[in-house]
Amino acid sequence: MFHTLSDIEEKSVSLSYTCTAAAMKLPFYLQFCGHYCCKANYYAERTGLKSYLLLYTLSGLGYLKTAQYEAELPPGSIALIDCNKYQYYRTLGDTWVFEWMHFHGTAAARFFSIISEGLRAPIISDTESLRFYDRFSELAALPDTVTDIRINSQITSLLSAVICAKQNRLYSERLYRYRESLEKAVNFMRLHYSGEIGVSELAAAANMSKFHFERNFKAYYGKTPYEYLTAVRIDSAKQLLKGTPRSIGEIAALTGFTDASSFIRRFKGITGITPLKYRLFIIE
Repeated sequence: MFHTLSDIEEKSVSLSYTCTAAAMKLPFYLQFCGHYCCKANYYAERTGLKSYLLLYTLSGLGYLKTAQYEAELPPGSIALIDCNKYQYYRTLGDTWVFEWMHFHGTAAARFFSIISEGLRAPIISDTESLRFYDRFSELAALPDTVTDIRINSQITSLLSAVICAKQNRLYSERLYRYRESLEKAVNFMRLHYSGEIGVSELAAAANMSKFHFERNFKAYYGKTPYEYLTAVRIDSAKQLLKGTPRSIGEIAALTGFTDASSFIRRFKGITGITPLKYRLFIIE
């Protein structure tokens, strides 16, 4: 389903891009993009399109309603939409100027999940470096054998910047006030990782309830306390593998793992290789 009233100024521009069949196996490929200067009556309503849509407001004011949230889109706002699900957006007031991009790819769903997780409002960025239409129009105008790869790289960089903008927003809002408390828990991990540490001890170090500690820790660091602790232990194990002749069992005990097999399993799960192969690789 798609309904629209295309009430846009003549200076609005857009392009449709047809990538190669091989490009559809890339993490990202471009479908359409544009720079719209919309008048008061512009709107679009859609569902059932196999695409993801990025809206970046430059000036004026827009409005967006999705299954996830309902919000205004002021200048600097970034909204990422799964077009297979319901969405409705329109101009609020007299004008709304924004850039938009439809894209897909093998990594699109995963990036959408990362960016949209926990959002109840659009992301706000204080930089215009996210503007993208000119970059894509230049690439699309001169297609060659590597154009699709260049476009994939541009979309990857753009979405990575959106993720950074999201994290900055989280830091500056709800989570920033918890930073010192959460850092106390991290320092506790770094001092005591060789022993047995439970979430209750970490929560106590942060002076939080267990429930609030786990939720705020994951939101701030992007990992659960256990995942972060495991990473600290693996980093320490790497130093011991690189700088000492200690056995795998000794290193497992020194870095807080219950036994060598547990250590080997966790180490390989994170690094992709066993501790012994890591040591041989470093020595070579």
